[in-house]
Amino acid sequence: GVPYCGDYCTPGVVGCMDSLALNYNVFANMPDTCIPKIFGCTNPLAFNYNSAANVDDSTCVPIIIGCMDSTAFNFNPSANTNDPFACVPVILGCTNDTMFNYNPAANTDDGSCIPIIFGCIDSTAFNYDPNANTNNGSCVPVVLGCTNPSAINYNPLANTDDSSCIGIIYGC
Repeated sequence: GVPYCGDYCTPGVVGCMDSLALNYNVFANMPDTCIPKIFGCTNPLAFNYNSAANVDDSTCVPIIIGCMDSTAFNFNPSANTNDPFACVPVILGCTNDTMFNYNPAANTDDGSCIPIIFGCIDSTAFNYDPNANTNNGSCVPVVLGCTNPSAINYNPLANTDDSSCIGIIYGC
């Protein structure tokens, strides 16, 4: 049988008696193994998950996948998990689609944009414009001939004198 203790007997409760331990038992009066508290992130989906932690300390950082290459066009300074396939290289060029040298492949403007200047870009044309970079259909072909209206062989269609003009000689 069970011995009679009277009013002074306390039943034995086995448990951790360290109040700082994870498994502290306020009712324990007989010592048992204590588990120390290990603070850290206990979310296995977090970037800084600590598998040894048994007490969450609210420091979990979400995983942010992105390009971590600081030389890439789409570098993400907030990323903590690299996706090298997401990185896009910097391609320098003119990114303004209204400019003469627009480069649709460029993703970083390098200041090289040249405005469109319409005019005749055919260097063999009568009205060639050396400043033009975009043909506007205004080119006029060179027509050689006499451009002096007082000459006998004046050619009203000529736009470039070829030194063939014959002057009018008055007399009998």
